[in-house]
Amino acid sequence: MRAEDARKELGLDLRLRYNQSFGEGDSFRDSCHTYTAGLVWDLIDEGFLEQRQLAREIDLKRQLAQLRYPQQRMLELYPCRDNAIFEYFGRKRLDLAIDRLALLQPYVQLLRRGYFSGGRYVDDLYRMEDELHRTQTLVETYARRSRIGEGNRGDGLDCQEAPLVELNLEEMMRALLKEGMAERALWLESQILKNRHNPLFNLELEVFADTSAIDDPETGSDKDFRFGAQLRIPLILGHSRRLQGEMDQVRLKYAGESQDVSLELAKRHAGYRGKLADALRMYYRGLILQERFRRALHALESASPSMARGDDALSAAAGCLLELLDARMEMLSVQESCYRQILYLLTGAGLEYSPDFFKPFFLNTSRVRGRMGDRTVYVWSATFNGLSNDTILDFFAAKAVTRVLVSAGAKTRRDKLVEFLDAARRRGVEVELVVSDNQWIFPEKEKVAEQTAGHLLALCPNLHLDIEPHTLKGYRLDKAGYWRLYLNLVTRLDGVVRQAGGHLSVSLPVRVEPELVRRLVPLVERIFVMAYGRTKVDGIRRGLEPFAQVDRERLSIALRPADFPDEPCLEGFIDKVIKDTGVHGISIHALRHYLDLTGKETQ
Repeated sequence: MRAEDARKELGLDLRLRYNQSFGEGDSFRDSCHTYTAGLVWDLIDEGFLEQRQLAREIDLKRQLAQLRYPQQRMLELYPCRDNAIFEYFGRKRLDLAIDRLALLQPYVQLLRRGYFSGGRYVDDLYRMEDELHRTQTLVETYARRSRIGEGNRGDGLDCQEAPLVELNLEEMMRALLKEGMAERALWLESQILKNRHNPLFNLELEVFADTSAIDDPETGSDKDFRFGAQLRIPLILGHSRRLQGEMDQVRLKYAGESQDVSLELAKRHAGYRGKLADALRMYYRGLILQERFRRALHALESASPSMARGDDALSAAAGCLLELLDARMEMLSVQESCYRQILYLLTGAGLEYSPDFFKPFFLNTSRVRGRMGDRTVYVWSATFNGLSNDTILDFFAAKAVTRVLVSAGAKTRRDKLVEFLDAARRRGVEVELVVSDNQWIFPEKEKVAEQTAGHLLALCPNLHLDIEPHTLKGYRLDKAGYWRLYLNLVTRLDGVVRQAGGHLSVSLPVRVEPELVRRLVPLVERIFVMAYGRTKVDGIRRGLEPFAQVDRERLSIALRPADFPDEPCLEGFIDKVIKDTGVHGISIHALRHYLDLTGKETQ
């Protein structure tokens, strides 16, 4: 055993040889005996140098395995991490299912009472009873899968504990190529191939030393000792070409792998972006359902004391809450899908977690960026007089309103207006006083217009003309003449406002002549385009065509809250209008309708 170990580790080979030859009589006494014993040291083939070279190849393979270790580690941990995602969101589903069950049980009882009293259809009752049975089954299923106890339950409506994130594709690509990992792996593979095809090991070099003894009956005994070396050179053709061919294959393999990983990473990133878009849609759907539930609660509070009316309002509120819970369940599924997509993406690319790969993704975009656009709100005298200044300004702060157009007509309380101007200045809200007397365009009203404007400019240097010639009786008979009178009025008031150190703005309908707009541009600071009744972005875009020559920063698109079913729809439309038209100025007409849309109490 030791001799075998010596041969393998050091290349030493102990060789023993015995030979017997017979003469003519085949007698043992006439035979010749030869004994040989010696040590042979093979320096190359299966010898010391080759063993050292093989050890180097093993070390190269170890380095290559270490280079690939993160990817192997990710593959090994994938089932554990996938199971952790499953358990976490399973507990969340259990919370929502328990809340849904707690709602359905009294809701079904309410529908039964409505059915037997003749106020409900039997289909509604059967459908909700099926939903109750299905929810009970879901609770039992989720409870079996979950490892959390009942005492540790969270709030089923709060599904934001697992935040969504934006993936930084550039950082991931950079991590794939960092420190020349692909080049390092290619070099290691090439070194392994060179070791295997080392032309040195095609030679056979042996160093030997042995002694021999011959016992011959005729010549007598003779002993001999010899040492030396022998080199055998086999004829091998095509060695370098074979090595070069294998090297080319390795280079092509790594080039293809690097390109495939990059393309797969980009494809999976695009898929993840689609998941985030689904999450955003689900979030806004939840806001709409939440608003419906709020309105249902308001209707329940103001319902008639009779049992039938009360049951109808209560049933409507319960139905809205049920829809809201279902939306949260769907949102939870989208969140889980996003987390699985992240795990799948990182595992496929062989990337370990790094904070540089992630950026915060905010669902409630209005909360982060303060709502899109430069916002203005019209406030007419009745609403202004009926609300306290703090209530108005607090509402503006909540809705990111930075400018307000306040009616300065005879019905507006002057003492309250003075206090409001001072409070708005302290809170950073710009105020423009609105005049809306259409008679000002006529020459006989010239002095009245200038005097009134002078009084108002003493209170506030900014004036807004909400004068609409197209609403006057004789407009259809002489449209050009009426707009000529309007332009003369704006020209006169522009001089008055400039002397006061303020600026002038106007409101115009979407259907005006581009020539009128061109002549108004030098006279006014901002133009408010009255796009009332338009709830499609294409309609807004067409309405802005006469104002193409106006700088987008000097335009403001006036929208009417009454044209939208709820605030999320209005906010979503504002986002689309700003992104599509490039006009960041948005004005809401008017505060009374805005309060009604948002459900803000005005007492």
